Amino acid sequence: MDTREQVIETTQRLIHTRGSKVTTMDEVAMEAGVSKRTLYELFEDKEHLLAECIRWTNQKNRDAFACIALDAENVIDALLKVRRFQSKELHKIKFDFFLELKRFYPQVYKETVVKMTDERKEYMKMFFARGQQEDLFLKDINTDLICEMSDIIMLGIHENGWTLVDKYSGEDCFQVAVLYFIRGLCTEKGIKYIDNYYN
Repeated sequence: MDTREQVIETTQRLIHTRGSKVTTMDEVAMEAGVSKRTLYELFEDKEHLLAECIRWTNQKNRDAFACIALDAENVIDALLKVRRFQSKELHKIKFDFFLELKRFYPQVYKETVVKMTDERKEYMKMFFARGQQEDLFLKDINTDLICEMSDIIMLGIHENGWTLVDKYSGEDCFQVAVLYFIRGLCTEKGIKYIDNYYN
């Protein structure tokens, strides 16, 4: 692992557990074991570091999802495995992380999270197309509308899920939002696969 990646991994851990607002460049340098001079040679300021950290995390997750999808039996099997992966990752992130980022670093939010949202919509379209080919998703669903709605649900959990954290686990929130939402789009074959998976 090179110094740049080491700094990014350290920053990821700090901002996901403590928040982006309270994490300072001094703390990042100290935790990563680099000088402030080296840190600022790699990243011009905190906003640049935050943006690179989010991009790096997103790419890491996309690579993991691609591996999961490649080895999955079908699109629903891929979805359930991705959900398990996301549930584990959620435990490492403050529920209000994205809300805090949007409030205090709006430009970083716009350059990273909004772009990630657009990429996710394209991925979801391919996901639904594969499910329809496998006769697991209904043929007459409006995929553009479904992608928009699923994205609103996901962002809503990230930005407002902290209000639920005292009552429910992150995994429970995602199961209701993702699994039950997807189940309503399934054919009889798809519903049967989900029910058999959990039984």
